Amino acid sequence: MSDRMDKIMKELDLTSGSQKRKMKDRDLEQEQGDQSKEIMQSADNSFKIEDQTQKKLKTSDDIQDEYNNNYDGIQHDGVLTEKIGEQIVFINLEENKQQYQNKPVEIDDFLQFEEKLDKKEAEDGDLNIEPIIGKQADEKKVAPWASLRTLRIKNPLLRLHNEIIEITDYLSPTKQEHEIRLKSMERLKKILFDAVPGCEVKTFGSFSTELYLPNSDIDMVIVKDDIQNKQLYKKVADKIMNCEDIYENINLVTNAKVPIIKFVEKETQINFDISFNKEDGVKQLSEVKKGLELYPEMRYLIMVMKCVLRQRDLHETYSGGIGSFLLFCMILAFLRDLRRQYEKENRVQEIQNITLGEYLLKMFKFYGFFDVDNKRIIMHEGGAIVEKDIKDKRFSLLSPQDPTHDIGNSSFKIKEQVFPLFKNRFQFFTNYNFKQGESTLKYLVNPSNSAFTFQKEDK
Repeated sequence: MSDRMDKIMKELDLTSGSQKRKMKDRDLEQEQGDQSKEIMQSADNSFKIEDQTQKKLKTSDDIQDEYNNNYDGIQHDGVLTEKIGEQIVFINLEENKQQYQNKPVEIDDFLQFEEKLDKKEAEDGDLNIEPIIGKQADEKKVAPWASLRTLRIKNPLLRLHNEIIEITDYLSPTKQEHEIRLKSMERLKKILFDAVPGCEVKTFGSFSTELYLPNSDIDMVIVKDDIQNKQLYKKVADKIMNCEDIYENINLVTNAKVPIIKFVEKETQINFDISFNKEDGVKQLSEVKKGLELYPEMRYLIMVMKCVLRQRDLHETYSGGIGSFLLFCMILAFLRDLRRQYEKENRVQEIQNITLGEYLLKMFKFYGFFDVDNKRIIMHEGGAIVEKDIKDKRFSLLSPQDPTHDIGNSSFKIKEQVFPLFKNRFQFFTNYNFKQGESTLKYLVNPSNSAFTFQKEDK
């Protein structure tokens, strides 16, 4: 195998010594045959991602002096920077945003981070892909996000990279879909203003960042400082319950740390979550937007993980799952820790070569084997992983806005359900012999091999 792939496998602990010997024997036996049974095959020259995130390493004493430890990224001549140890990684945002410019794509090539798929080109255009029939046609039913080009990629790791980009594009809202939500929100605002004159209504969460799944909630908060929360809650609850011709599935969640009202608009089937006089979510938006700019890979990891958690009912904080902001913080903590590791090993320049598939597997390993009982994640001042003062069995992650607030502690399903899931999927992905022509990502987001949960019309 190539040095590049040997290094990846060593980092991920993909195979034992005996497994490596078996893989070597299998390579010799199948040199002219089906190469798809490799867990991760040797990558060709196209494996190296030259422009994947456009991250460039540079050290500057002048910029170091300007760096504020309380702020993770600074702007310098149009380039965002993030400190890693004693060095600064430069991320050219404009280059990140450039499209693929209709560059010809080889069958075994992979997508750039910012490429948008052209379905017509993929199915009957320049790629000369033969019509897929039989098993591959069935594969499109369980993995509708996967292009025919991607299903033809022999290397499972590169196939996974492509599929992560494609499912993000598939699940992300179109302009029309977002407009429908905006109109639904405006209709609700009029009702809320009628119920509580003079109040403020603000949105936050995934709706505001447009990182939401097709059936995700719209998070809103009503702010009226001169009315106590209980009174405010009752006013809104009474109003919504009297709008049964407009809303259904009204659920008054009063036993949560932050009481909310959940309901669905009948016309659009859009879900709403309303909270009261609690603006933490609104304040979190700046943190999320900053993180998305500093880490281009984060958007893709967030969308895939939202899908995974939602399918398993592990996405609601009030029921012990992982909410949007906690998920963002967990991914950010992982990416920071990974960068520190590479900096410590003098390998920072290799970060630009990490594929999305590698990021996903590394994150599963990071949290699948995380020492919940003894370790705590802190997010402020650049973040760190430290020892807990008192050992317990709850996941601990301190808010970047308020270091005294543990936003991970209430997610009581993390240790018993979420992290074991991550460990299970890490072990599966690093030991399964993927077949050519099948989706790799389906084993994470659609393991039942049935119709995909988040089916959408073709974009």
